[in-house]
Amino acid sequence: MRRVTVWGSLCLLFLMWMITTGVQADPQLMGQCYAFCVTRFVDQPKTRQLDTQGDVFRKRGRHEDKPGLIQICRRKKQCKFCLFACDRPSVNYTSLQLCIQDCKHPYFSRDQAIEECQVGCQFLSNAASAKVGKCPAKSAMSGFATACVENCHRDRDCLGSKKCCDNGCGFTCQKPVLSQMLPKKPQHVQFSTRKDGNVLVQWKSMPGLDDGLIVEPVFYIVRWWRTFSHSVNSKITDRPLLKIRHIPPSSSISVIVASVNVHGSRGFTRVKTYIKQITKPSEPNNFDETGFKVHDSTVDVTIEWQPPSRTDGLPVARYQVFWSDGLPAASPSYQRLNMYRKSVSPDQNHFILRNLTLGTRYFVQVLATIRWRGKIHRGRRASMYILTYRPPKSAEELGQVHRGGKPKVESPVYDVQVDETFYHDGTLKASISWKTIHGTPIEKFLIYWNVVKCPRKFKELMMSHFAKTHDATTHKRKFDLFNLHYKCEYEVQIHPVDKTGAMLPSTMTHVKTPACRHISVKGIIKPDCRQQVFQPPGRPPEIGIDVSVDGCVINVLVSWEQPSSYWPVTGYLVLWGETEANGDLASHIVYNNSQHKTFISGNTTTLLLQGLDERRHHTAQIWARSRIGDGPRTVKHFTTPKLTHCLRQALDSGTPTSREVSSNPAVFSTTQSVPQPTQKTTSIETPPSSGNRVSITGCLLVGVVLCYLYL
Repeated sequence: MRRVTVWGSLCLLFLMWMITTGVQADPQLMGQCYAFCVTRFVDQPKTRQLDTQGDVFRKRGRHEDKPGLIQICRRKKQCKFCLFACDRPSVNYTSLQLCIQDCKHPYFSRDQAIEECQVGCQFLSNAASAKVGKCPAKSAMSGFATACVENCHRDRDCLGSKKCCDNGCGFTCQKPVLSQMLPKKPQHVQFSTRKDGNVLVQWKSMPGLDDGLIVEPVFYIVRWWRTFSHSVNSKITDRPLLKIRHIPPSSSISVIVASVNVHGSRGFTRVKTYIKQITKPSEPNNFDETGFKVHDSTVDVTIEWQPPSRTDGLPVARYQVFWSDGLPAASPSYQRLNMYRKSVSPDQNHFILRNLTLGTRYFVQVLATIRWRGKIHRGRRASMYILTYRPPKSAEELGQVHRGGKPKVESPVYDVQVDETFYHDGTLKASISWKTIHGTPIEKFLIYWNVVKCPRKFKELMMSHFAKTHDATTHKRKFDLFNLHYKCEYEVQIHPVDKTGAMLPSTMTHVKTPACRHISVKGIIKPDCRQQVFQPPGRPPEIGIDVSVDGCVINVLVSWEQPSSYWPVTGYLVLWGETEANGDLASHIVYNNSQHKTFISGNTTTLLLQGLDERRHHTAQIWARSRIGDGPRTVKHFTTPKLTHCLRQALDSGTPTSREVSSNPAVFSTTQSVPQPTQKTTSIETPPSSGNRVSITGCLLVGVVLCYLYL
């Protein structure tokens, strides 16, 4: 009997542990908090009128209000401090005392900031204590709702939107009779795979009242998780769409959506599942000619490129380079191109085209390939024409090329003039004109121009970019040179072509561009003469954290997007390690133990951290690098989950635990991947709210079975 009592106590403790570990912060309550802060500080109408079809009349077009309400709120100091209470960690989320204590963080240096933060804390506490809606009538209760048990004491003891209701014999958590002020659940949730590899989720918002009025603002809580993934992602948005990034091909993704306003929510929609399709890689970036080497009668041309922006989260398997035979300078009819192909390893971003003919045009392309389930997928091609180096002419040949005045020989082009230099549509242009000898049957003109001299400060870094020879064709006796740079000298060649396709002797002249402050402007776009091109890359955008558990090993996939940069990003510096949990907002991050430093190539935007300890707070910092220098950092904090039933499995199977594996963590990077309105992102360690109930119920059943076996 004593043994039964002991085991009964242990089973009771086990069941209580199951229940307490399953309770997490209600995302709907977080959405209410967002609506409260926005309503308090952002000017916007209280209600909105709907037409007969249920579509919202918007003054500036459908879903085109930029920036969104959340973005505007974060730009206002008072509203931003109020949102701090909404964005707190999920541990004791509704505790008023802990929330007020968090508001006294050194980040809030002014009393007004602390006051607004405490206002958000008070709203959270009140909303959790008295949830929206009324308890159902006692005569309408049935099943467990009528049980004589003390299942709860307050509304905050119940999960989700359930209320603690008196059934006449006890208190149980029951589904309330909801108020008509709540927005209805979204409908028609649809998925689509975009060209950039991201999954776009869209839904239709429904009116909340019969008379067509909705209490604003209305936000949407989107929660999604991948099959066999340990983490659940959550975002709050004010638009009926969301773009989900970093989803591997053929992955199954489950999504639930809820509408919420300051009064509450009617709950999440049913789980919608979608299998992401694979997308082809985009074209390689910054494809350009960077150098050449002249031999006796041939020339070797070096071409370079940067990895594609989008590869659907997969590594580049190979690059393929294509180039044609030498093209004729002009032809009255189309010709078939004979293309050559060469494969290049994924870690090589350049290729040398050898033994090309001097002074000849070639058509060159490059594409990236990815491998998925044994099949090669070829991406989009980046293309360009190159004109190989033309050796200097001899003294006898110089007489055939005119340099601006009246022609001495047979060149039909003369009197080349630079009419004006101006800025138009975001680029510097120079307008040139010329005359031709009367009676010469000319069909068109081939124009070539390239930079020959620039200021010293541009010589090392920019000559390779502007040294590319530009070409164009015109049928008129004037042309606007484009893609010019300030204070540079360009060599311009004009090749007339007669009606038979034969190229006549050319004329060459030089064009000098003035400084930026002396440029005339055409149109409404003006040049920014203060802008410096010698700037490092920008801050890497939003960092994503995906936690997965493989047996007793915790793995974390850190992913980010390519930052904005004038120059190609050559790599990333990632610094990560264990830190204190209360240092999220500190200006100086102090790591507990030795920090890990990893250098990643520019074609990679993910990093896999393996063998991390459970329930440890970590901080990751990422810098983007270019030939100019390192840009500003992006900081991301995350906490590893607690491992359940891992010790018993490790002892039975001999599998090392997370602590044993993490003593020598293996870090390796994977594939590259590649904006949206400002939205709240959290990483949660349990399934979504609807799944929380399922997981807790399952844990209770397991506990009951174990208790029955032991007793």
